[in-house]
Amino acid sequence: MYKVTTGHTSFQLMYGQEVVVPTECTVPSLRIVVDNRLGDEESLHARLMNLTKLDEHRMMAQWVTEVAQRWRKYWHDKHLRWTNFHPRQLVLEYNGRNELCPGKFKVHWLGPYKIKEVGKNGAVKLSTLDDNPIHNPVNGSKLKLYQERDKPFLSINMLGYTTKGD
Repeated sequence: MYKVTTGHTSFQLMYGQEVVVPTECTVPSLRIVVDNRLGDEESLHARLMNLTKLDEHRMMAQWVTEVAQRWRKYWHDKHLRWTNFHPRQLVLEYNGRNELCPGKFKVHWLGPYKIKEVGKNGAVKLSTLDDNPIHNPVNGSKLKLYQERDKPFLSINMLGYTTKGD
């Protein structure tokens, strides 16, 4: 199984060749047939050539891995939402328990909670609206601001309907 990032298996990067499965010896594959047709000196020369290319393959795999990691970090940081939280703000906490069995009508956000303290690393300590502390800090990426609505979102008069009282 080839690794997507490096293009090589870990066995190939370690030993310079692919794994020989025992069934390949009983039902010969092309690789086994070619190896058996080589003489002792030719086989030794081919093995030395593979070993000299091994360091080059390892360096290339390391370089490709570093580039892929930088790209993933760039993509992750680009799509990260930063929100500056302040004490006494009201927030909703994401309910991660629904990831295993999501549902259309399940509650995805818990709260509202009051922010008690904001750490430098993005950790936020919460308390209930009655100022009872919640003991486990929460990552700030799992929170969103709570927006309280005074009026209903959509009234009947906005749609142009008239009521009997009008």
